[in-house]
Amino acid sequence: GSGVTVDSTTMTWDEMMVYLLCQVGKPRVLAEQLVSALGPAPAGSIAVDAYRRRDGAAKVRMHLANDLRSMLYSERGWLGGRISRSIAELWATEKDLGRASRILTTNYDVHIEMAIREFLSANHQKRIKTSEAVQYLHGRIPENGQVVDFPVISEGDYASRREKTAQALQ
Repeated sequence: GSGVTVDSTTMTWDEMMVYLLCQVGKPRVLAEQLVSALGPAPAGSIAVDAYRRRDGAAKVRMHLANDLRSMLYSERGWLGGRISRSIAELWATEKDLGRASRILTTNYDVHIEMAIREFLSANHQKRIKTSEAVQYLHGRIPENGQVVDFPVISEGDYASRREKTAQALQ
């Protein structure tokens, strides 16, 4: 909601769904029309279904996550991560003041984690486990390594994650 992914990648939620639809062979014009007419969650459902038909149920998550990874980390956005740096600084300030705080995000990317590590390193502060700082409500796709918590993309994904997300927010 704060624009971290857009700030870091220039990719909006709608554009991300267009990208995924194009990855499964939909012409860009059709992908844009689908997202515009239906919205990102229904378009995400179409994308997930297309991945499933193309790759099979066993590989859909891996291929989808790898395509998202290449999009999320391919280039720096127009602000170059300024929002994620600001969030990292706010989190570190809260921590320094002895206030327990945790960042809840629906983003899949780890740009906030990277900003926290960079901030702590630049200020010669003790490294922490970023899982102490950031909780991913809709999945996490690291820049490298295996995706353990698959991203929420389709309407079914949202429905299945609803309770877990509500608990985290409470």
